[in-house]
Amino acid sequence: MFESVVIERTRYTWVLAVDALHDGKRPKIDWRTFLPRSGGSKHQREYLLCSLRGLFVALIEAPRQLRSDRLSHDTVFNWYYALRRMIRWMTARNIWRFSSLSRQDVAEYIEYCDMRDDRKGSVSRHTFYFRLQLLNEMWEFRGGYLGALRVNPATIDVDAIRKSKPEKSSWRALDEDVAIPLIGDAITFIRSHGAYLASVRKRRWQLDRGAVGIEKWAKAVRVNKLYKALGDEPGLELLRDELNMRHEHAHVVLRRAFALADGACFILILFTEGMRVSELVRLDIGCLKPGSLADGTTVNRLHGIAAKKGAKRRSWIATDEVAEAIDYLDESFSGQRRAFGLKALILNKARGGSGATAGSRPRRARRGIVATRMKLFAKAPERRVQVNQRIHPHVARKTFARFVVCRDKHALEALAYHFGHIYQSVTDGSYVGSDIELQKLLSEESRRDLECALTDLINSPNVSGKAGAAFSAIREGTRSNFRGKRGVRRLVEKLIADGVQLAPCYWGYCVYSQALSACHGDSRGPNEARRSPDVCAGCQNFAVTERHRPWWEARLDREDQFLATPDLPTQTIAVVSRRRSNSACILSDLNKDKWMLRSDV
Repeated sequence: MFESVVIERTRYTWVLAVDALHDGKRPKIDWRTFLPRSGGSKHQREYLLCSLRGLFVALIEAPRQLRSDRLSHDTVFNWYYALRRMIRWMTARNIWRFSSLSRQDVAEYIEYCDMRDDRKGSVSRHTFYFRLQLLNEMWEFRGGYLGALRVNPATIDVDAIRKSKPEKSSWRALDEDVAIPLIGDAITFIRSHGAYLASVRKRRWQLDRGAVGIEKWAKAVRVNKLYKALGDEPGLELLRDELNMRHEHAHVVLRRAFALADGACFILILFTEGMRVSELVRLDIGCLKPGSLADGTTVNRLHGIAAKKGAKRRSWIATDEVAEAIDYLDESFSGQRRAFGLKALILNKARGGSGATAGSRPRRARRGIVATRMKLFAKAPERRVQVNQRIHPHVARKTFARFVVCRDKHALEALAYHFGHIYQSVTDGSYVGSDIELQKLLSEESRRDLECALTDLINSPNVSGKAGAAFSAIREGTRSNFRGKRGVRRLVEKLIADGVQLAPCYWGYCVYSQALSACHGDSRGPNEARRSPDVCAGCQNFAVTERHRPWWEARLDREDQFLATPDLPTQTIAVVSRRRSNSACILSDLNKDKWMLRSDV
């Protein structure tokens, strides 16, 4: 295992192997960075470094049941950062051996593990327990390195030491009323300005290529002439108005516009695909290809490299809007790719935001720039819906998981069709694959969404649909035992424990049971091909609450307007009248006073 992880060793550095996801990188550990510039004798410093090397070997060579068959260099670097933090804490107290740590020292260090580096509060539960797990492994592998730890961390009461217990992750999924406008604004920005910005980048690149070998002042004259010409173009005027930069120089407006366009692309892709940021920056040109689902439906697919499981190839279902974002990123740097023989889809930007100049070789963009650009776009004052929550690629991943398992797909507006496709791929196992983290996120969001939906069904005074009567009976039958918010929560937990399932639906709740399914669904869920509002309206699994009233009222209005059309065929009138009757019956059950409905209901 060690030889496959560390491919080159010198006195002070180890070079680590990388997989295809990190192709082109040459990560290395510099042992000198562990120690302070001064302090300790030469023997103490060398002994501590020797102890550290032995500890890393022991961690890398750990039994396979503790580690997977492959060990990522990212994992080794996580150990590096945690141990470097520990060493600096020790040496600041003039402790130069792990074996010199007393029980009190270990207890104080565990308390330090809970502290952020800027000392502004506590770290997340995940970070804290990673550091604690590493400390436990130092004890477990104490026979594999010099000056080993002599105190078992498991004998120390961690909960008594830890001052706070934040959630496992500080990143929370965005609510639909914030995320949907954010994605919509990203789509609008790309469609409104993408083509123009891509053309400007090409023109600036052509200018740089043609200016090779000339003096700086001559090139500056050409650049100023280009920006002066751009200042009179309608595309730039549109950007000035939208970004509220009427009096700024053209290059300042374009620099901000390029950054916003990148942020819009990153938001659109990450929020709708569920990929990791490392998978996004690893995409190459030509990654978008046509594909199909298990039922034969034609879809676009993004092909890339998975971040886990040895960097295997995988694909993601892509919307037409994502395809537009990919095309923008492809077109923006097409000249640089041809000139330098590059294949990366997302390249780094140089000064001015116009792309690398002719004399500099661009590189594949780093993950940090993605988070920065996403935040810039999401927090832009020009946006119609402001995002107060922190924005990060993992927020996008969590929001994606919430969208996929959301039972009320109507809340997703135009994205409902896309996430419906992904939900089918998730249920048959073809989308998540070996992405255990995504599967966990989906499970957590599914449970949360199920709790919200069941709470809505139980709390609603009137529930329409044939399954609504069953929920009303459950509520009435348990009223004496389940009162108040806590009682409702206990009832919801009981229903989940009993195996109650809700399938995603656009116009209500599907309390799914295969035996009662009017659409003839299978063990995985309803039959999407035979599913429709009219089929669901007559199904024993179907229920509607006040949350879905606007959808059914809009449907009833559309049917009334259509029936008012003169000279309709008799068969058409019969079909639409039947649909109208179903809509009216659903709304009738939602109203206590049925006389409030139209007289012909």
